[in-house]
Amino acid sequence: MPVNPSSGLGRRKGQRKQPEVRWQYVSLVLSLAVVSLVTFLLITSGDCNNCSSAVPKNNIDADKEPPARKDTVVNEFPGGFGHTLLLTFEEELGVIKIRLRAELSPESIDYLYQIILSGKCPRCSIYRAQDKGDILQGIIKNPDIPKEQVVSIPKGPCPEEMLDHPDPDLPECHGPILTHGMIAWVGGSTGPDFFINWYEEPQHRWGARHTVWGEIVLDDEETVVVVEKLRRLPVHKKKGTSLTDLDKSVKFTMSLQ
Repeated sequence: MPVNPSSGLGRRKGQRKQPEVRWQYVSLVLSLAVVSLVTFLLITSGDCNNCSSAVPKNNIDADKEPPARKDTVVNEFPGGFGHTLLLTFEEELGVIKIRLRAELSPESIDYLYQIILSGKCPRCSIYRAQDKGDILQGIIKNPDIPKEQVVSIPKGPCPEEMLDHPDPDLPECHGPILTHGMIAWVGGSTGPDFFINWYEEPQHRWGARHTVWGEIVLDDEETVVVVEKLRRLPVHKKKGTSLTDLDKSVKFTMSLQ
């Protein structure tokens, strides 16, 4: 005779009551788990249609403002950044006019203004003419300004046109591709050594790692004549290197116009 498992007889014979599986509950739990997982993935990954704008291009965050200098002196000059920098060379070589590019590095311009305001720049000079003078290298330094302050000048931001068309071959971007007459800090740093680029063609080989702060006023005849004079000065090879230094560095003073 069949035994009813729920009866006392069935329990006495060692048979246990089997729980009733409610599959509708299992399905509901699994559905909720899937929905939760999908929601989590969407929140953490974001909408990938906008992923490119969230990632800084060329190691530069386009939305991040460069840190402001606490010791800015720009406001002490009428006209602010809207000046032409004059380099007046000794030995009657003449004057070079430089158009300041504050939009590429306002902190660099502020540094130049500090030196002009101090009236001291005993080491301001051109000391190297590399590659037949296509690179004229010099230094702008006031010994009263701590080295730490010069080093703390932030590198220039990446120009908008380069952010819009990033080049994967340019791992760093702190300024434009240098063209004829542009002036930048040496070696991808922020001073005090600088150079004038006198190559006729854009220098893509240097990438965009240089912080540019000015450019030669090419339509000023006297300025171009002075640059050409500097290029033709006597040079010698620096011992143990391929660098060509001027036999005698040429000092200059700075002023604004």
